Order: sequence, then C-alpha cells, then structure tokens
Amino acid sequence: MPSAKKEAGGGAIDRAVAHFTAQEVRTIEVPEWGDEDGPLTIYVEPFTLREQGRLHKASNGGGVATVLADVLIMKCMDADAAKMFDPGDKRALQTKVDAGVLARVASEIIAVDQDELEKTKGVSRAAVFVSARGDAWPHGQRISRSNDGRRFH
Repeated sequence: MPSAKKEAGGGAIDRAVAHFTAQEVRTIEVPEWGDEDGPLTIYVEPFTLREQGRLHKASNGGGVATVLADVLIMKCMDADAAKMFDPGDKRALQTKVDAGVLARVASEIIAVDQDELEKTKGVSRAAVFVSARGDAWPHGQRISRSNDGRRFH
C-alpha cells in the first residue's frame, strides 16, 4: 500500500494545507456596533491549531471574559484584513462592551459549520476541538473515540 506522502496529488500535509488555504473568510454582521451606513462587518479567517491552543491556555486562568475578549482580538479583521482590535483593547472589551453582543460575536467566530463537520468522517462530534455549540474546547480531559473505535485525547 503506498504511503499518503507518496500518493499522486501530493502528500497528506500538502492536501491538509491546501484544504485550510482554500477556506473562505467568513463575515459576521454586528448591527449593535454599526453606524448610519449599516452594521459593522467583521471578517474572520479559520482558526489554526496554534490559535486554539492560545485560547485554551487563556481559559485556564482567565475565565470566560478573557477568552471571549481574546477571540475578538485574535480573529476580527476589517475588509482590508487589518486587525480590528489589539491587546490594548482587552480591558475595554471585558468591562465596557455589552456582554451579550460580545458573547454572540465570539460564538459566531468559533462556530463550526455543520456541513463541514459532517464531512469530517470518522471523528465523533465530541472530539472536535471547537464544538458546534460554541464551546472553545471539551470540558476536562475526556477521551474521545473515532467512529472506528480508536481512542484519542
């Protein structure tokens, strides 16, 4: 059996990188943060594993307010792909912004497309790092199983 690295069409890493690169930038409209021209439009690129790790690390000591603010700082871009928030905005995001709006926007940013989730054959929903409910990671050190019975953390 040929290895995944040697198959025609590129190796597994090439195909994985190509899949990530091909994902489109999503838009999120926030009417509460808009102006006379309409709602604020936020542009969001898919999460990388490194970014998810940073959020997980932040959640261990900072609580929900820290994670939600970090999501916006990390992922919100304008139409020119410039960051909308920087680390200096974190305190204001945590203390001077409507918590419900911020939580909704952060949840939309970290949400998983259900169609894309269905394409991820062999992996149980509990094993997905970012759940469809908007949780940034599974609670605790749960062991998940793929559909074929293999265990992984």
